[in-house]
Amino acid sequence: MGRKWPLHVVLLDLWGTILYPVISLEDYYKYRAEAIRKVLGEEGYVFSLDEVLKALKLARKVADAIRRENVLELTFRGEAVLLLRELGLDYDDSSLVERVATAYLEPYLKFLAPPPDLKSFLLKLGERGVKIGVVSNAGSYNALICVLRKSGLARFFDVIVSSDRIGYRKPSPVIFLTALSLLGARPVNAVFVGDEDIDIQGALSTGLWTAVYEGFHSYQGTEPHIRVKSYTELWEKLSSIFQL
Repeated sequence: MGRKWPLHVVLLDLWGTILYPVISLEDYYKYRAEAIRKVLGEEGYVFSLDEVLKALKLARKVADAIRRENVLELTFRGEAVLLLRELGLDYDDSSLVERVATAYLEPYLKFLAPPPDLKSFLLKLGERGVKIGVVSNAGSYNALICVLRKSGLARFFDVIVSSDRIGYRKPSPVIFLTALSLLGARPVNAVFVGDEDIDIQGALSTGLWTAVYEGFHSYQGTEPHIRVKSYTELWEKLSSIFQL
């Protein structure tokens, strides 16, 4: 048997890795658009669902381009500004921006759920003394905490690092190194679990071991060290590589 590495930390992405909508993505975004449309209606602005949905998708496209080019986070308030601009509304109105940003979060808090074997996996790690953290590109740290509590996952994590608090987002090494520093660990003794190419690129550039979780959707991108479709399988593979 070859050498097994000590495993001190497991870091996990949130969206698509430990939580994912229980409805289709199209229905998820329609629900968000309807929540925003309702807020705008209460403010005296009348739009159809299709108009808001179109503006929502255009605002997300612009927001993602900004994030990609700068590797900096744009919060849900920032997306709300872009959405209001697409609709030709007053995006300098802080109260309206706040209400729209809150509406953005409704499906996030209502429809996300973990896979059935995740809690068992996290419990086993904790029993072995492995520190566990979330490293997420998130538009709202407070919403992230809320959804983790609602799903019964918050208690498992020793640290939660959100890009809107750090400023930098994956694939920047800054967000990974922040989590490792808080946990007092080195990259060589840590695994990052994600579901997108930016997750794996960033973790590899930081020197972490990498695992892709494909339980929610398939993965196309930079090859990780490990690919799994369940957390039961991930536990088995980690046990074959690391001292657990």
